[in-house]
Parts: sequence; structure tokens; C-alpha cells
Amino acid sequence: MNQFFNRILDHLNLGVMLVDKNHNVMVWNRWLEGVSGIPKDEAIGNTLADICPCFQKNRFKEMLDNAIVNGEHRFCSGMLHSAFVYPKDRSDITERGRQNMQIEAFYQDGEAFVLIQISDITSQYQRVHLLQHLVKELEGDYESVKESEEHAKRNALYDPLTGLCNRSLFYDRLGYTFDQARRSGQLVALLFLDLDGFKSVNDLMGHFSGDLLLKEVAVRLNTVVRKTDTVCRLGGDEYTIILPNIKSKKDVETIAKNILSLLSVEFNLDGKSIFITGSIGISLFPVDGDDSETMVKHADSAMYSVKATGKNGYQFYSITREAL
Repeated sequence: MNQFFNRILDHLNLGVMLVDKNHNVMVWNRWLEGVSGIPKDEAIGNTLADICPCFQKNRFKEMLDNAIVNGEHRFCSGMLHSAFVYPKDRSDITERGRQNMQIEAFYQDGEAFVLIQISDITSQYQRVHLLQHLVKELEGDYESVKESEEHAKRNALYDPLTGLCNRSLFYDRLGYTFDQARRSGQLVALLFLDLDGFKSVNDLMGHFSGDLLLKEVAVRLNTVVRKTDTVCRLGGDEYTIILPNIKSKKDVETIAKNILSLLSVEFNLDGKSIFITGSIGISLFPVDGDDSETMVKHADSAMYSVKATGKNGYQFYSITREAL
């Protein structure tokens, strides 16, 4: 009968060993022979620590004692501990593969033993490791795609030079602001700013300095407006500013004067100092128009009236209209 059970143990695709209370090996099947390189007749009768180096460690010795004395069951994952049975001459942990180990009490004729089962999970571990690697790659791809989408979205809505809203986002914001104003009954002011003499800056100092000037103007404009306002660059040296929830023309005049005042301060462009001015045209919603195109057209018209009368100033479209 013992020979029959030994044949069954040797046929199993996992390691099975039985250890007595002194940690001496009682059973050592063929799977363990193949993995450790230690024949059954050499293993049986020897102390487990002599043939399995991991059992020289106190924590594993304690597991054996706790199984015998207290009947404790322990499971050690190969995901964390690598291998438990391997040839003595193979010290490189990367060559050992991965094994799970289960330790439990086994009782026979009133005597306590420790039954130890070892299973190879190298292929499973490699698949998990590969899956983790693929997940990381997918996460990286997702972040890359997300970053590209954000970059494309920003390029579609914001001016790449100044970082201000571009023409597309400007008209979107303007239409939304008008819809809000229709429901609340509030005034909206649209300022159309054109820099005076910008062409001469490009001609005399080069386009690099011209670009620096455009960016610095954008920075200054953002310091003047409220958080609820929107500053845009339509193109070239043309800027628009949307001012929602305006209580009176006086509020608009204050902002326009502040803009002109800031523009009059010296600009330092790559070590070169220049002075410029600006012309601002203003249209009011719904007084001067009820849609985006009309409002922009009227603000632009008022701005050209300022240009025609000496530049460096602001004018409301209503005044321009009265003068016609």
C-alpha cells in the first residue's frame, strides 16, 4: 500500500514533503527531486534546513513548529518570496522561478507532522508581470493621448503666442455672455483694442520684438480686467475684451482709461525700450446690437473713429453713430 501511495505522490505535478517534529524529512516526492536535484533516498532522514536553504531562516522554522504545536496553517506566496525549493548551487534568485508554499499540520496515529506542498507558479507570475507591464504601457499611452488631446484643444481655443482666447473661443464666449445678459437684463460691453504704430515696431525692430510686445500687452490687459471678464486676441495687434454685468458706461470708461494708462508705460523688449498707445472702440449690448457680428462690427467702427481723430483714446459706438 505504501508503494501505491508513493506512486501517486510521484505522479503529482507539485512538490509534497512530510516533516516530523524534529524537522526531519519523511516524504520527498519525484517533483521535488526534479526541482532540487536531490534524490529521494538522500533527502529522507535529513533535516529540512540541510536540503532546503530557505528553512535555515528562523521565520520558516517557526512556521514548522507552529504547525506541529498549534496546528497553524500558513501559505507563502511566490509573488513575494520567489522560490522555496531549488538546487543548492543556484544562488541567483532570478533563475529560481516562482513557487507557492503551503504548510499545515498532519496527524497520523496521534503523532503530529508537517505537510508541505510546493507548486510552481512561474508561468502565472510571468503572465501577471507581463499584464502589469502592459497596464503601465496603456496608462502611459492614455496619458499621452490625453495630453495630445489637451494640447490640440488648447491650440483650437487659445492663441499660441499670448495664451489668450483666440477668435473661435471669443465668439463662443461672446454668444454665451449675450444669452446670460438676455435672461438677467444686464449690460455687456465689448472693447475692441488696436495698437497704434505696431507695424513700425515690426519694421524697425523685427518680428521677434513685435511678438514680445504682443505678449507683454496680453499680460498687462489681464491685470486690468475682472475675473469675470474675457480677454482675447483676434489676430495681429487686435484684442477684444468682453465685460459682462456692466452697471453703467462709467464702469466701462474706467477700464478703458486703465488700459490706455497701462499701455502708455514703457515696454522693455529684449533690452530695447519703446512706447506705444492704443485705440479702443466700445459697443454696448443690447443698446448697440443684439448679436455677436453686429457688436464686433460696431466696436470696430468706433475704434476706427478713434484712429481717425488722433489715436490713443476710446470711444463708444453710440457717440460714433450720433456723429454720422
